[in-house]
Amino acid sequence: MDETGTARPVDAVDESLMSGRIHIVGGPGSGKTTLATRLGHLLRAPVHDLDMIAYATVAGRAAGKRDLGLRRADAERIADAPRWVTEGVYLWWCGPLAERADQILWLDIPWRVAVYRILRRHLVLTLAGTNRHPGLVKLARFAWRTRYYYLADPHVDLAIIDENDDGAITRVATQDWLTTYSAKVTRCRTRSEVEAVVARLVAEPAGGM
Repeated sequence: MDETGTARPVDAVDESLMSGRIHIVGGPGSGKTTLATRLGHLLRAPVHDLDMIAYATVAGRAAGKRDLGLRRADAERIADAPRWVTEGVYLWWCGPLAERADQILWLDIPWRVAVYRILRRHLVLTLAGTNRHPGLVKLARFAWRTRYYYLADPHVDLAIIDENDDGAITRVATQDWLTTYSAKVTRCRTRSEVEAVVARLVAEPAGGM
């Protein structure tokens, strides 16, 4: 990714992807979990949903934000492993993952697409009885926060309270955070760009994995 946020050609990420440490970042509804699951299978690497590190879970439901020290320690633990795929919206405490990743994939989709996916996912999970955030009130609040992530004014300087400040995470903040790692960031704005990355992985000989 260059200074303008332009996606690098997919061909440029092949060998890095094969190294086995992939960090996926993006807003709510951008397809992070789906892509992480696919890449984890292709690379034979464990997949880590960073929501499970960021928040405590009780009886299958989110039960409160974890302390920064706990989040950071788990990020360090994962980053030390030789192979992994991580995915999440989080930024500052994920520094160890971004630093040691061979490749960072930024899923940067339009807000309208994200909202559609969020609504569909909420319905599917609710019907399956596996929704960690059940209820229409929570859905409405989440949809509003999603709008904030994607459409926050880029001219407003959002100073973070600390590395655990999830409320300061926006698309603009994500792009700014990624500039430090720009040499290994690939920005995917469409399904076809995502599919191109996955297709290139599938085309690689099995011995190279």
